[in-house]
Amino acid sequence: MARSQVLNAADNFKAVITTPAWRSKPSWMLVAAKDRTINPELERWYVRRAHSRTVEGLRLASQGGRRCN
Repeated sequence: MARSQVLNAADNFKAVITTPAWRSKPSWMLVAAKDRTINPELERWYVRRAHSRTVEGLRLASQGGRRCN
């Protein structure tokens, strides 16, 4: 994420936005298939609604390399 973020300048608050970035920049979302807080089906609905690219089934270091799904 650090590579996609840029420093903010005071002039940015005066700028007129003609096209919002979310219309042209791709977005990604990680769906935690075994999440117990946010239902994974709800997360997938968010992905479809935002037209995001989805990532699922990652190996997480905090889980000792076990697969999420």
